[in-house]
Amino acid sequence: MVTIKEAFAHSSNVAMSKLAYQYYVKNPQQYYEHFEKLGLTKRSGLDLKEEFRPTVKNPANKKTWHFQTLASMGFGYDIMLSPIQLLSVYNAVANNGKMMKPYLVSRIEKDGQVVRAIEPQIMNEKICSEETLRQLKECLEEVVISGTGKPVFQGVTYKVAGKTGTAKVNDGVYKYNDGVYQAAFTGYFPADNPKYSCIVVIKNKPHAANYYGGAVAGTVFRTISDKLYVLNLQQPNNLAAQKRDSSFYRFVGLNNDVQKLSSPFNIPFNNSGNALWLNVVNDSVDNRMWRMNAMTDAARIVPDVKGFGLKDAISILENKGLKVVVKGRGKVVAQSILPGTTINKGQQIIIQLV
Repeated sequence: MVTIKEAFAHSSNVAMSKLAYQYYVKNPQQYYEHFEKLGLTKRSGLDLKEEFRPTVKNPANKKTWHFQTLASMGFGYDIMLSPIQLLSVYNAVANNGKMMKPYLVSRIEKDGQVVRAIEPQIMNEKICSEETLRQLKECLEEVVISGTGKPVFQGVTYKVAGKTGTAKVNDGVYKYNDGVYQAAFTGYFPADNPKYSCIVVIKNKPHAANYYGGAVAGTVFRTISDKLYVLNLQQPNNLAAQKRDSSFYRFVGLNNDVQKLSSPFNIPFNNSGNALWLNVVNDSVDNRMWRMNAMTDAARIVPDVKGFGLKDAISILENKGLKVVVKGRGKVVAQSILPGTTINKGQQIIIQLV
């Protein structure tokens, strides 16, 4: 026995099928009407001629509706939606129930003059009740806390809400027996004050060793969300505006450089090891003692370069096989890949300096 939240978090197809059958078998048309209310039975109206018409089976059509359809739709089969349509529903949840029409450009200009301005449009003022919305948000957050999204998002410093998806592909090119899976992760962040919604959909190669939505699409989602969080939610202006303790300081440098700097000023320091790099903070109220913490140097782990100058930060990160993109001047205050993350050679990392 599991709760609905647990079934949702761990992607139980059986539970979702049973719920759909239990509540709608006597009136499957009502189930279809939910899709209509969410605008999922027609094109979204996105500024692309290539947008296809979604496929949501209607019980009124006896040619396509059979006794297994309702149970299959309960966990996402027998339905074909575009990624932007699916994302618009998650975006509505993040937006406290208000569904917006998706669009690609905010305005069209000619010779510097605005020919057409595209304003945000509300498609549905409230997709569900407040209580349903609250429960749905809890379920989406539970996916990352204890469910199929937990392994990918462990250690994340902001709250993520989302859902993994893994489906066998039968699209006219591939058949179910070809072993092709579509992996997806859809969600929003930070979950406690949403600013971004995002969907990642990846069609895996036949008989791929790893094809699950959390592991494949969730990993890409986290790469995107980490970078956006660092670059947009921790703006340097906000950091600079924070009130700081003027007696506190922190910097990082080479062991030999730190010793050369401290000697002329007769600043005592406590260096328990003989590491190459030292993380230096003041260790007393009168600032006359430095405490030096040796930095870890695991070969395939992203280091924490906050506090480093640009030259040293680039040297360390590039020697790890990372491609460094620099934003700003001064010392490093943020990095797009969290410390402790396993390195993929050639991976890009963005560092913010203030």
